[in-house]
Amino acid sequence: MAKTFTPSARTRKTIEFAVALPDGTEETYHFDAPKVAGAMMPILDPGSADDEMAGLSMTQATWAWLKSGLPADEYERLTARLSDEDDDLDVPDVISMVKWLLSQVSERPTGPRRG
Repeated sequence: MAKTFTPSARTRKTIEFAVALPDGTEETYHFDAPKVAGAMMPILDPGSADDEMAGLSMTQATWAWLKSGLPADEYERLTARLSDEDDDLDVPDVISMVKWLLSQVSERPTGPRRG
C-alpha cells in the first residue's frame, strides 16, 4: 500500500505584522501570501522558469516571494528602511519576518518541537 501525503492547507488570508520604528512606534505591513512554490521552482527546476526568474539563488527567490506578497508601497517602505543608515532594521530582522510568515502561510511552526 502506498503512503499518502496530504498537503497542509495554506492560508489565503492577509497576514498583518508590525515592525518597530526607531522612534519606538510601529509600522504595519500586510502580506498576501503567494504560493511558496512559485518562488522556489526557479531553483528546483531552472528550465521551467521564465527568463526573469531563471537562475535565482535561494535568497533571491525568498526575497521575490516576500516582495510579491507585499503591496508596492509597503515593499518600498521596507527597502527604504533597510537602506537607511539611521534605522536598525537589517537583513537578520527580515529573515526572522520571512520565517514567521512561512509558518503563518503553511500553518506549521518553524521553531523547534516541544516535548
